[in-house]
Amino acid sequence: MKDGIVDVHMLGLSALEMQLVRTNIQERYVNDEEIGLTAREIEGELIVEIIRDDVWISDLDTVLEEDDQVHTLTSGIAKDNMELQKLSHVAKDLDVQLSIHTPYYMDLIGDPGDNPVTEKSLNAIRWSGVLAKEMKAIAVVTHVGLYNGVAKKLALQQVIQNLTYLSKWYRDNKIEAFIGLELSGKQEVFGSMNEVLKVCKAVKGVIPVLNFAHIHAREGGSLNKPEDFTAVIEKCLKVTGNWVYGHFSGVEHENGNEKRYTPIKKGDLRFEPLAESILDLGLNLTLISGSPLLEHDAMYMKVILERVLTRREAKAARQKAAQAQKDAKAEQEKKEKAKSKSEAKTTASKSTSIKKGGDEKAEPAIKKASNMKANASAKKTPKKGSKKTDNNADNAAGKTVAKAGAKVVSKTGDKTSKNSDKTNVKKDSLEKAPAKKDAPNKTPAKKATPDKAPSTKKPSKTGNKTSKTKKSGEVSKKKK
Repeated sequence: MKDGIVDVHMLGLSALEMQLVRTNIQERYVNDEEIGLTAREIEGELIVEIIRDDVWISDLDTVLEEDDQVHTLTSGIAKDNMELQKLSHVAKDLDVQLSIHTPYYMDLIGDPGDNPVTEKSLNAIRWSGVLAKEMKAIAVVTHVGLYNGVAKKLALQQVIQNLTYLSKWYRDNKIEAFIGLELSGKQEVFGSMNEVLKVCKAVKGVIPVLNFAHIHAREGGSLNKPEDFTAVIEKCLKVTGNWVYGHFSGVEHENGNEKRYTPIKKGDLRFEPLAESILDLGLNLTLISGSPLLEHDAMYMKVILERVLTRREAKAARQKAAQAQKDAKAEQEKKEKAKSKSEAKTTASKSTSIKKGGDEKAEPAIKKASNMKANASAKKTPKKGSKKTDNNADNAAGKTVAKAGAKVVSKTGDKTSKNSDKTNVKKDSLEKAPAKKDAPNKTPAKKATPDKAPSTKKPSKTGNKTSKTKKSGEVSKKKK
């Protein structure tokens, strides 16, 4: 058994159900060398019970006395109680959960006072409890047995009665292991889902053991989808709380009856839907392989479960990444919306400020415009004796001089304009002067008027000769 526990650990598994094939008992008296020792200290014998004065004592710490009798179990699990304790330490160190399965042929429907098979079955469950206590096993799994012609309702009552006795005996002897009722795969055997759940609800310390191969066979191949497994498990959870103990293997079945166990790959009961259900429910589950390929199919179930888990984690990671991207996009849109709203608010605030500033500056601007208009009016209407009147007189005189100069320039022509800078100045003055001939001079000019200027006839007499014989410089000098 020690090698078996180590092998389970090395395979990466974490549970081992030990099969108690036989419960053959040898009874003897205590010898002189054993007096004063406890039953646990006796080497080479697996003592499970002490009989003193017709009282059966299951406390292995009891000190042996003269005339005591002991029951020694020949099981093959261990040679003595000290080895059982060592197995307990090994399993604890390697994190392997232990459980015990009683012999397959059991009868808990009969009356132990009348049926020796029923009495032997009850003893087998009691002694298995003693071993479980020594090894710190979590459960003692058992079948109930055939109806043997007993009505189902009466069989249910008898099973509840026998298990009530066993449950009380476990508590009195401080055995913490559960009594597990395994569901059966044949119609003639007690152990449908409803029957087992009724017993578990009625008796404290008794739990259902979900043998999925048996359920599938008894119900005509009912376990196909994750929802089918989930429905069965949820019924069990109502009794057990948050823990499920079960068996799994392939199965051949016909007409609601199991024919035989098969490897998982050969039966029509698939493990993957159960793996999906386990992960959906987040189960605390102990699942034992009942396959003919014991370790192989145990590892196969582990691989499938990890594969389904990995696929789910990858899917969850993709969904998380997609959600993160979606959230980031939404956050960015939210920031952009807030930014646009803030800019719109700032623009509206500036517009209000500009409008307010314009209203405040409107009045000074109007006053300034009025002043400018008044000044312009004042310039257009000069008063008598003002500087404007004097300027008009000067302009009139200038026009007269310009006119006379123009006549001189017209006589001398282009040659005069090329050789005389003064003539150019007069020509510029002529061009800049306004050409209003009809405007009369209201103010008499202070300087000589054109009437006193040289007559146009005198220059005309000498016009051609002068232009031929005299230089343009002399004409300009004479004019000056």
